[in-house]
Amino acid sequence: MCSLGCASRGPTWPAFRSCVEPKQVPDFIALRGDPSDKIPGAPGVGATGAASLIERYGSLDAALAAGRFPAMADTLRLYRSIATMDKKAPLPSLRAQKPTWHKASCAGA
Repeated sequence: MCSLGCASRGPTWPAFRSCVEPKQVPDFIALRGDPSDKIPGAPGVGATGAASLIERYGSLDAALAAGRFPAMADTLRLYRSIATMDKKAPLPSLRAQKPTWHKASCAGA
């Protein structure tokens, strides 16, 4: 068990990753932020804090309903929306091919 009460996956696995379910990732990102997507997150909330909030409340909406972050509720919902993959977004078609390790390695270049 990690300090958050979640099952650990090993000594190098960050504790917050064991506590956040895939469906909770957008809520986690909204709270923690994501520099690669320029999402600042909630001030003072890092990965462990975001995981603790998700574990305690179950979702961003539940945390907001409990009175957490009242001044930035709409902003956090926007961050969650930005962090959510659009399942209806068109994907480019890929040519049919059989991948090989040789082509994927530097030796195949």
